[in-house]
Amino acid sequence: MNINLTKSVGRVFAFLAFAALIISCDLVGGKKGSELSLTLNQESVGKEAGEVSVVVRADGPWTLDLDFEGNESWARLTHNSGSGYKSNIKLSYDANTSSEARRLYVIISTSNDAKEVIFTQTAQGAGPDGGTADATSCGWMELPETKTGDGLLWGWHSMTLNGKTMRNYSFYWSRSDHLSIWVAYPLNRDLAGSGDRTDDWRVDPLIPQFEQANTWNGGFGSGYDRGHQLPSADRLTPRFANVQTFYPTNMTPQKSQFNQKIWAGLEGTVRSWANKLNSTTDTLYVVTGCDVRENLGSRQAGRGGPRASIPSAYWKALLSYSRSGGYVGCAVWLDHNTDPTRKVSREDMMSISALEQKAGNQLFVNLSKIVGEEKAAEIKAKEPSVNYWPL
Repeated sequence: MNINLTKSVGRVFAFLAFAALIISCDLVGGKKGSELSLTLNQESVGKEAGEVSVVVRADGPWTLDLDFEGNESWARLTHNSGSGYKSNIKLSYDANTSSEARRLYVIISTSNDAKEVIFTQTAQGAGPDGGTADATSCGWMELPETKTGDGLLWGWHSMTLNGKTMRNYSFYWSRSDHLSIWVAYPLNRDLAGSGDRTDDWRVDPLIPQFEQANTWNGGFGSGYDRGHQLPSADRLTPRFANVQTFYPTNMTPQKSQFNQKIWAGLEGTVRSWANKLNSTTDTLYVVTGCDVRENLGSRQAGRGGPRASIPSAYWKALLSYSRSGGYVGCAVWLDHNTDPTRKVSREDMMSISALEQKAGNQLFVNLSKIVGEEKAAEIKAKEPSVNYWPL
């Protein structure tokens, strides 16, 4: 049996036994087979001290406890026991000054049931794993260039798939525009998964809340959508990977007709490319970006909070790999004022090098480490073929 699973099962049974001992003294109001749920409004938070809300639903008495997996205590609950429904419970936590992320288990138990939720706090650095590497030294193939001192923040979110922790997406955050100028991610059929869209809008725990457009409390107003850069449909499982696509770091104020028609069509086309190439391609590396150098104004989301810049254009850069054909690139640029009723055409496609010139970003900076500078330049300069990238 998996060691972590063994620990988890043992922990739950231990708390069940403890709860049974406590509650057996008074079973008045107790109910066998009762419904029990435990939810946190955030399961992952940043490195600063803070608190999250905890909601308990039960038909009778319950107890709450925290398991730090043998480590020093760094969080506490305002309530450790109660009965029935309770929504004013707070879990407060200390600042994480270490170089590693940490987690604890929040456990609820009754006389005949127990449940647990994993709560994670990030470490020093932008990413949830506490890393401080820059994009050019990280080695992830999908990453564009990052520059020290440009005022932008590179961060990333992780997910667990089939027991393996891997990256979900990276973002390059602009504090002045209150959005990410690009979001980069790997894509294939396994990473996309299957399931339902969560629509679980939340604050991104990696960025100070006051910097983020208030997308968790509403949209950008009439005529605009909360437009994904990493599409929700590209991360349907595991569930929390889909939840992360609803963070403000993945959103821009996007014209509704543009988002729902031509852009949605392009997103579907990219997924079809990933699925079509899946037999010969391990992964399609994708960068979705927006141009805010000459923005179209700004919009406020929900109630209060900063105004996010309205991009003047959107683009996608794609790099696929097959054992038989090596690396092949493609890019698409769409002005935000493009007729939303038309479809993406061959005229919208260009080479990676052409997009680099147009967008002002150096893309796939780790490609040269694999194939060399000369070959990387050749791959980037090659015009995309509609036979390889069918529309």
